[in-house]
Amino acid sequence: SPGSRDILEAALQRARVEYVSDDNSAALATAERAIAAQTANPVELAAARGVYLSLRSLRARALSAVGRQDEAAVEYQSLLPELTAAFSGNDHQIAIDLWEYSMVEQRRGELHHAIELALRAYAAEQASGASQRGVASVSMGLALDYLFARNGPATAEWATKARDVHARMYGTQNRDASVRFEALDIFATGLVRDPAAAAAQLQPLVDQQRAAGSLFLGRLLWFQGESYLHAARFSDAVRCLQESEQLLVSHPDQSYQLPLV
Repeated sequence: SPGSRDILEAALQRARVEYVSDDNSAALATAERAIAAQTANPVELAAARGVYLSLRSLRARALSAVGRQDEAAVEYQSLLPELTAAFSGNDHQIAIDLWEYSMVEQRRGELHHAIELALRAYAAEQASGASQRGVASVSMGLALDYLFARNGPATAEWATKARDVHARMYGTQNRDASVRFEALDIFATGLVRDPAAAAAQLQPLVDQQRAAGSLFLGRLLWFQGESYLHAARFSDAVRCLQESEQLLVSHPDQSYQLPLV
C-alpha cells in the first residue's frame, strides 16, 4: 500500500542513489513523494518511523545541494531532535546528520552553530569507532569553518588532523579526494608560517586540477590567491582570485565561498 515500509525503503534507496550521483533535484523529488505518501498513511507511520526520518534527512541534504539552504536549515532544526531520539545508541548515524546540518550552517555563514554541530559530530564519530572516513570529513569541515571564521591556528590544526586521518586510510590512492586534504593543509599551514612557500607548493596541484577540468580548481585558486596576498605578492593574488571568482560564479552550489574570495 502507499506509504508501506517496503515502498518507503525502495524510495529511500532510489533517492540515495540519485543523491550520490549528483542528481539532486531528482533525489529531492523522490524523497518528497515518499514523505507525502507516508504522511497520508498514518497507520504505517509508527512501523516505518526510522525510514521516514531518514527520508526527511535526505530531503534536507538535497535541499542544500540545490541551493535552498534556509529551507534545509529549517528542516534540520526540527528534524535533529527526532533523529537523536530515534537513533539513540547509533552514534555513527547521528554523526552523519550532525555533520550534514553543520555543512548547511557553514554555507549559510552561521559559523558558530556550524562549529558547534561539527564538534558534536566529531565526538559522535569518535564514540562510534565506525568510520575514520567520517572523522576525516568532519575534521576537514571544521578546518573550513575556522578558515571562514578567520581563525588561522585552529584552521591549521584541523586541516592537519584531516590530512593525517585520510592519509592513514588511503595513502596515495583516490587522488581526487586526497588533493582536497593536501591543499587545505598546505594553505592552512602557510597562513601561520610561510604563505609564499604555500603558494609555491599549491602550484602543482593547480596544474593537475586545471588539466583534469576539476570543479575544485575554483577553491584551489582561492587558496593560492590568498597565500599570495599574505605574502604581499599582490599581482599574483589578483590573478588567482579573479579566476577563482569567475569559476565559483559559474557554479551556484559553490557560491557560498564568494564573499571570502
